Amino acid sequence: MANAVLDEVGLWFETHVYRSLQNQDVPAAERLTSMAGAVEEYFSSRHLVCLYGSFALGQERERFAQQIAGYFTAWIQAITEALPGPAQEAEALATDFVATVQGALILARALDDPPVLHSTVARSLRHLTSLAGPDKAR
Repeated sequence: MANAVLDEVGLWFETHVYRSLQNQDVPAAERLTSMAGAVEEYFSSRHLVCLYGSFALGQERERFAQQIAGYFTAWIQAITEALPGPAQEAEALATDFVATVQGALILARALDDPPVLHSTVARSLRHLTSLAGPDKAR
């Protein structure tokens, strides 16, 4: 049952997050904005819970380690490829974004303060889009 749920979440991210980041016909800043909106909408509609993040922190980690790592790696890679500049720097920025979103989810849920997620995603997105610029793309 858990595998089916993880697969469903993974498919949603593939469809709504990763593919939109890969669309080279759209400027990088727009792709990143679309990604951030989809991520915020998804987690807000799931009571500020990231199933993969929860599994990573819980007893499920060992059993689902490959799926958990794959989910986070795919998200980071999709953002990395949307950012201009050296791949190593882009990957560090992408990792920061994903880590920041995960931390915001924990804090928003712990404080029962959903706007924490929104404001954190907005700040992180402003940083990424300022680097991507309107016409820059990898």
